[in-house]
Amino acid sequence: MIVIERCCKSTIYGWCSSQGNLYSDNAGNKYCIFHYPIELRKQSSLQDKFGKEVKNHIATSRKLSGCHIDFEVIFPPSPYPNYFDFKDCIFDYPIELNGFPLESFDASNAILNGLLLDNSSVKGAIFDKTKLRGKTSFKDCHFSSSVTFNNVEYDSLDFNRARFDNDVRFNSLLRIDYNSFYSDEALADVNFLDIIVDSNAKIVFYSSILKNAAFKPRGDGYIEFHQGKLKNVSFIDANISHCAFFGVDLSECFFFGADLSNARFFDCSFKKERTFFAKRIVLFEEEFVSNKPKYESQKYKAYFNETIYKYFTNSNLEETYCAFKNNFEDNKLYNIADEFHYGEMEMKNGKIALEKYQGKGVGNNLLKNLRLKLIIPLRAKVFTIYAWYKYISGYGTSYQRAFVSILMSLFVFTMLYMFSGLPNIKYEVGMPSNLSVLLKDFWASLFYSLYFVISPNSFREIVPTASSLTKAVFILELILIWTQFSLFILALRRHFKR
Repeated sequence: MIVIERCCKSTIYGWCSSQGNLYSDNAGNKYCIFHYPIELRKQSSLQDKFGKEVKNHIATSRKLSGCHIDFEVIFPPSPYPNYFDFKDCIFDYPIELNGFPLESFDASNAILNGLLLDNSSVKGAIFDKTKLRGKTSFKDCHFSSSVTFNNVEYDSLDFNRARFDNDVRFNSLLRIDYNSFYSDEALADVNFLDIIVDSNAKIVFYSSILKNAAFKPRGDGYIEFHQGKLKNVSFIDANISHCAFFGVDLSECFFFGADLSNARFFDCSFKKERTFFAKRIVLFEEEFVSNKPKYESQKYKAYFNETIYKYFTNSNLEETYCAFKNNFEDNKLYNIADEFHYGEMEMKNGKIALEKYQGKGVGNNLLKNLRLKLIIPLRAKVFTIYAWYKYISGYGTSYQRAFVSILMSLFVFTMLYMFSGLPNIKYEVGMPSNLSVLLKDFWASLFYSLYFVISPNSFREIVPTASSLTKAVFILELILIWTQFSLFILALRRHFKR
């Protein structure tokens, strides 16, 4: 029986079984020139031969699985179907396949130091446990069949203007420098700008970590995000009505100008701010404006025109909060919708205060700074109907609080009437002699306080004999109680209307 010696890797990579000249390592294992360990290859002066063999091989075949190629490879056009097999490969230099028609592309367990597939057509691709170092570009690439990215580590991904006709799955997509996720270093990008997702296609991200990414999809296909972390990710001016987010952290995403009409959010987390009066969601755009020096120092650069940052102001972020509110109300998630409604009204409150003082009190820098730093914020917090709306009913989100505020006001005005005196009540001179007398005066004052609010004309009966202080208390009570009652009705209407 004739024993034919073959490369020890031929049982794994069948394409090398026909290779002739074999080379042994110190353990007696025999390798073809393609799979001979790189350290031994360099020591035995086989590097030049290896380069020539690779050049001859790729002229007719795209199978290089298991090879470690430490020089630049230029793949020539081939009349044969391009079935690229780069499983377990290591390429020390970028691979450029721009404009190639690829029947399939398998880079499982490979380490690719740069991959360019711009303007290419890909019928199917698998990236399983692949390390994509350097720039990986799929710009203007057409994926006509399914594509899988499973447990892929990446530096930079660019899908600008790519088209997807079938499903794409990103399972556990992870940046290579995840350990320095919050570092101040210049960061890589993931670009999904102007991608076209066909109606039959779906792009799914499972447990993926995306940083400095931008999405602006077109088409009727769906994009889903399951779990994972999105850090400094832009959906600015994007139509994400066909997107769904499942358990994703969205606390550092930009949604300014995005179409959220039919987007779905399930158990997603946003940054929340708890104040004395309420708990509300704070969008990243608002936080970015409030802490702009901090984020600029950390080199937050989303993959879009950076001039868009200048539009992040209270006056137009109101629309973004409103879009989220409408989305959650349409999906009957009213508790979360209330938190976005609170943010919307906060933006509107700040906007009105700013417009009222626009161009006033310019003067010198001291007066200007005083106006901007003190007067405008104070007016927004105290001296607007929106400020009252906030403190009394949480911008209509709590009719219970509005009702309690009415009871508190009635108590206060009852005490004021006891202090100022009412002509039709005989108060005991000086301090009440006992608790029963005090309670008797209190209930009598409370009765007239309610009576005057319900029937203001009844106060005319005591006007001739009432003191100036009593008259002032009556006018103040009438204004405040009826304002509170109106806001209570608005909050009640908002609650039961839904």
